[in-house]
Amino acid sequence: MIAFIHCLQSAISFSETPPGNRQRRAWERLINYIGSSESLPEFDKAVARAEGYAQGLVDGEQIDTKSTDRDLLIIATMDQWRLHHIHSNIPASLKLYPPLRKSMSTIFQRYGDDEISDSTIRMPQRVLATSTHQYPIDVLACRFEKYQADPTSAHDKYPWAARFVMGIPVPSWARPLVWDVGQKSRFIAAVWSGADLGSYLTNEWCGSEGAGRDLLENSEILLDGQQRLHSLEEYFLDRLAVPDVQGQPRVWSEIGNGERRRFLSTVFAQAHVCSDDEMALRKTYDLCAMGVTPRTYDQRAAR
Repeated sequence: MIAFIHCLQSAISFSETPPGNRQRRAWERLINYIGSSESLPEFDKAVARAEGYAQGLVDGEQIDTKSTDRDLLIIATMDQWRLHHIHSNIPASLKLYPPLRKSMSTIFQRYGDDEISDSTIRMPQRVLATSTHQYPIDVLACRFEKYQADPTSAHDKYPWAARFVMGIPVPSWARPLVWDVGQKSRFIAAVWSGADLGSYLTNEWCGSEGAGRDLLENSEILLDGQQRLHSLEEYFLDRLAVPDVQGQPRVWSEIGNGERRRFLSTVFAQAHVCSDDEMALRKTYDLCAMGVTPRTYDQRAAR
């Protein structure tokens, strides 16, 4: 067990600063909790707390965010320690009958026993209620066509927008356009291939002051899906070519109406919230890609 403790303690490099020293001590305490666990459920809870703490340090960029070797070392050490814990706590009589070991492992239950589960624990909840509609890409194309016909009106209506994507205003606190040509081309190829495109998220709320044409900040903004919608925009403007079935790169203007109708009829779900609370919108924006492509600390809107 001492070997596992030493390995985990040295897995993370903390800065030699007061915050770094506090983080080191917290990490060591969490490791000690693992070592003092008497049962497998206690062990698993202690491991979950330690792994969650390490992930929090990465998300907050308190430690190196690109050290995959460190992450793999922690995971492998935790797994080996768990196996050691299970083996060490099996009575000698049971070790003669390997099939009985299954009864010592954690078993999934949809609902826990009342006397075991803690009703006071509260997990994170959604920031804003979300609704989703199954719309074809043609809905976006129509909006973009309208925007292109009179972009000045859109800029007058949303003077605070950092930019527009498919005619939808993007707030100043959203991250910039970061997808490269390869990523954009792969998304367009996914549309043609009928892949699940996920959904994009907008804010349905809109407000105005006085009789002016301009709307208040955060009205009808795009919260998630900027990179995918920008890929569509680039494709529609012939700035992006995607191979046809023969491998020949093709831009939108080369494609016949029959194939265009097939592309435009592809479902690209629109999710939406409705709020004038900017902090809630920022938090929702930050959470959108947390489990897929976490935004770096400098790209987060609520910090």
